[in-house]
Parts: sequence; structure tokens; C-alpha cells
Amino acid sequence: MPRHGVVFSLAFLLAGCALDNNAWIVSKYKDSASFLFEPEAKPRTGDPHPDVKALVKSDIGTVFGRTEVKNVAVGRARPNGNNWTACIKADVAGITKRDIGTQYFVVEIDGGRIGLRRPATPAERCESEPFEPI
Repeated sequence: MPRHGVVFSLAFLLAGCALDNNAWIVSKYKDSASFLFEPEAKPRTGDPHPDVKALVKSDIGTVFGRTEVKNVAVGRARPNGNNWTACIKADVAGITKRDIGTQYFVVEIDGGRIGLRRPATPAERCESEPFEPI
């Protein structure tokens, strides 16, 4: 009975080797049957350094929506993989139009556009960053 377990283990081991792109059986047929394989992924080049101040100023609604904001200022752009992130601070009025104080946000810039916007966390240290007013 234990021999069946060994046979199945060996079969699974060999099947796993056949799925590996570096296995000899795959590399043997990859050149002659390339249509069966996905093309190699092209590495993405990083985006150039963005002008965060101009991006936020041109489309402040993307960052804050319909919320009333005053004293908007932006921090420096920081690389984040192929994208960039930047801290933004503003004096924000809540839904009831009451001032809720200075709030910090982080925006992701991808392809020269503002993407994800979210409240900043203490780990991002936006409060200690120098800001430039818009």
C-alpha cells in the first residue's frame, strides 16, 4: 500500500517540473511552438518627476471632490515604484460647512495624472514635510 503513495508523489513531482518554464521539456519546445506560450513581460519604465503643484492646482476637484478647502499646499513628490506619491495639506470644511482643521492627504500620481487619493497615515510623515502653497 505505501508504494502507491510513492508513485503518486513521484507523479506530482514530475508534473510540477513540466510546468516550470526553466524545465528542459518546456525550453525544448518553446522555440518551435512559441504560440503556445505567453510573451515575456516588458518592464515598465518609471514616470518622469511630476509637477505636483501644477497637477493639484489644475484639477483640485479630483483631490478634494466637492469639499470646501482653503490654504491648500503640496509637498515634494516621492518615488513609489513606477509611480509617485505626494502629501497635500488643506484646511477642510466638513459636510456641515464647519471647519474641521488642517487635514493631510496622500495622492498617487501615475502617468502624469492624479490617481488614488487617501488620508495620510502617521507612517508617511506628512506633518513634518515642507509644503509649498498653491
